[in-house]
Amino acid sequence: MDRQTSPDQLTAQQSSAGVATSVATNPKRDSTLVRIANPNDDSGIRKLLRDNPMRGTLSVALTREPSYFDAGKIEGDDHRALVALDNDRVIGVGSMSSRMRYINGDSMRIGYLGGLRLDASVRGQFSIVRRGYRLFRELHEQGGPPIYLTSIIEDNIDARRVLERGLPGMPRYRHVDDFVTLMIAARGAAGNHPNVHEVNSEEAGAFADRFNRAYQFAPAGLVPVEPLAMVRDGQIAGVAALWDQRSVKQIVVCDYARPLKWLRPAINVLSLMRGTPRLPKVGHALSQAFISHLAADSDVMLYLIRSIAHRAVGRGIEYLTLGFSARDPRCAMVRSAFRCRAYRSRLYVVYWPDGRALAESLDARYAQPEVALL
Repeated sequence: MDRQTSPDQLTAQQSSAGVATSVATNPKRDSTLVRIANPNDDSGIRKLLRDNPMRGTLSVALTREPSYFDAGKIEGDDHRALVALDNDRVIGVGSMSSRMRYINGDSMRIGYLGGLRLDASVRGQFSIVRRGYRLFRELHEQGGPPIYLTSIIEDNIDARRVLERGLPGMPRYRHVDDFVTLMIAARGAAGNHPNVHEVNSEEAGAFADRFNRAYQFAPAGLVPVEPLAMVRDGQIAGVAALWDQRSVKQIVVCDYARPLKWLRPAINVLSLMRGTPRLPKVGHALSQAFISHLAADSDVMLYLIRSIAHRAVGRGIEYLTLGFSARDPRCAMVRSAFRCRAYRSRLYVVYWPDGRALAESLDARYAQPEVALL
């Protein structure tokens, strides 16, 4: 489980499939119940996400309105969520899912652990997290993928210390790469190119599959939204898509730390002049979408980004988000070509004993998980 990460669905059918549905300690000592989430938990989970933002210089809540479970479908078809309850009040949530990704050049089903949130009233109570992982392991042993991907914000030192220690009852966390998420102002990046136009998802997916074999954790299969392609000599040379998820997933600004709170008006004036992302008002959701399923080398990539930005401006979208391995030269190229805000996280492969061999076999290819799916 991670920072957000992210982005969350499970119905009662797991209960009828022989999966354990709850874990609790002695009720005399702890009234907290950890179990599989169901649709009746939806409003409580959404309240937990709204009320417990990620604190920092810029505090944001990763909300899932109007349905937590609908938002979870983005992460994977078999998305599963767990909740921690205290007298029927949701005080914690986490999720697991899987999808086809590339590992060492081969497509296989790989998991994702994400969306860990604890209410402020129980933050630091590691026993709740441990029980959640115990239930995750039971779900994993019902036929889960061999390994899981997760990410943790780089400056979340407390979470890293706990998860990297290999404590009893916990899966192993092996750091595999550093990841940079970039936010670009769409208006400042917008451009158009006559050789960039729409293609169907099958064509885009076939090209992306060939390209993505060179990266770890890159998605395999169809591009799920309307893709654009750079075409040269009648052949696709790169693809990308504009994916607006605001109908189910939002980033809401909850607060600014001083002196940023005081300086925000002046910063926004400068941002307008420089074409960098503005800082929105407290309580407002970012007007943000993803440049997703980017499969292009450096010489093509910038044309695609500019064309995606042009389309975003036409739809009233202010910010575009994409991500790269910190080692990938394309990351530096984007940061040089466009004014960006950068956020760093650490990527881990997470596994129980049955996944150790695969986890330790990962080669040094750049990690390229699709940030829109995290």
